[in-house]
Amino acid sequence: MKWEVNKKEKQLAIRSLLSAKVLDNELTVVDKLEVKEPKTKVMVKALTDLKVEGKTLIILSEKNENVLLSSRNIEGVKTIELNTINVFDLLNCNKLVLPLDTVKKLEEVYA
Repeated sequence: MKWEVNKKEKQLAIRSLLSAKVLDNELTVVDKLEVKEPKTKVMVKALTDLKVEGKTLIILSEKNENVLLSSRNIEGVKTIELNTINVFDLLNCNKLVLPLDTVKKLEEVYA
C-alpha cells in the first residue's frame, strides 16, 4: 500500500514542525554558515560555539559544497538543502540550524 500526502498537507506539517522547534527553543539562527575549506574540525568548532549538541539538522538555502563536506562526518549532524526539506528529518532532529537567508526563504514559502 502506498501512502501519499498532498502538497498542502505536507506544507502544513512542515510549518507546524518549524513552529514547534521555535517554541521548544530547538532552533538556532546564524547570520551566515560558511566554511572556507571543507574541514570537519572547523564545523565541529562552529557547532560547539553555537552550543548545538545532539541530533542536528542544518538547512541551507542553496548548495554549499564546503558546508556539506564539513558536516557529513559529524555523528548526528545532517545537512540538507531547502528544496529537500521533509517531515522525517524535522522530526528526527533535536536542534535545527538555519542561516539567515534560509529563514527568509522559509518565511516566503511557509508563512
